[in-house]
Amino acid sequence: MDGTTVTFLRREDMLVLDFTFSNISRSGTAGAFVLGPSTPGTAGTITAHFPPQSALEEATSLTAASIGVKRVRYSGESTVALRVPSGTSVPFTADGLLSWAALQAAPAGTVLKCVWASSSAPPPPAWCGGT
Repeated sequence: MDGTTVTFLRREDMLVLDFTFSNISRSGTAGAFVLGPSTPGTAGTITAHFPPQSALEEATSLTAASIGVKRVRYSGESTVALRVPSGTSVPFTADGLLSWAALQAAPAGTVLKCVWASSSAPPPPAWCGGT
């Protein structure tokens, strides 16, 4: 599935994610597909891409004339990269792609974007398996 983008849309909470894959292949049969590392003995990576999560809007005084175009600046895309160890598989379902507790964060691919064009790589969260 290298080079493939899978878009996940959930209307109940308006969740929008794009998933990309590195060294990941799909196996199994319809209704029971799983994702796992393509190359035996090496880990694969599933990366979740979040759309911009924050905006910075231009403010004006209530007493000033509010005529003209107001500017807004959006943050960039944030990504969370998850390591799929050799011998591990992830169900290729909505629940499987969103159940990150059993996977480890891949810090090199995890970036949170801020509105003012800076980015940071956060420390691994508790669910990442202690990397």
